[in-house]
Amino acid sequence: ENETTPVDIQKDDIKSLTDNDGEIDLSNINDPNVDESTLKAIRQEALKEKCDANAKIDVMVMQLKNDYYGLSDDVIQNLEVACYNIKDHFSGLEYLAKNQIPIDELNDYHLTEIGKRNNLDYIFYGYVYKIEEPFKYISDPSRLSAYNPADIIGKEYYDYSDGGLDWDGLISDAVVAFTRHSMQKEEKERRDSYELEAGSYIYGTLYGIEIATGEKSYWFKNKNLFKF
Repeated sequence: ENETTPVDIQKDDIKSLTDNDGEIDLSNINDPNVDESTLKAIRQEALKEKCDANAKIDVMVMQLKNDYYGLSDDVIQNLEVACYNIKDHFSGLEYLAKNQIPIDELNDYHLTEIGKRNNLDYIFYGYVYKIEEPFKYISDPSRLSAYNPADIIGKEYYDYSDGGLDWDGLISDAVVAFTRHSMQKEEKERRDSYELEAGSYIYGTLYGIEIATGEKSYWFKNKNLFKF
């Protein structure tokens, strides 16, 4: 029941394949009979076709709100690498100035209007913010008590009951000394971990609007971008 019989299908007989993410590029399916240089040429040709297609797409990146870290330029550079046709955002600023719209009040309607007036396919916008992660370490004095294994050296361990060595006392002190030494090491590692986590973190949200449809899609939302 519900069993299938495997059948060999030649790659040339396959017209198209799809998965959950859409159509699969058949040129990326490795053929054991194709050498590496041919595969490289196929990939380069596929990239060129994608680049040529993107070059026909006009996009604009409005400066991200509260971007004091150059992230807007990073977005533009990534789009340029992907061959999109980048339009200067100054025409968008001119629209805001002409209509007396403060840049802090820029919304999706304004973005769509800027896109229509500049014959864009997509316009990108977003915002950046900083979160301070405090130093959360609280020391545990009991784990930091100074106790060094060297403390047992030179100490007299004499058992007056039989005149021999007080092995119980010696072993007990040695165990305590080494245990506390280990606890001190663990506590230092815990402190270092909290110190590493503390600091200023830059988060951001970036989205694009397709002008023809008004559809809004997020590239990333409230993402931890880097530690400042």
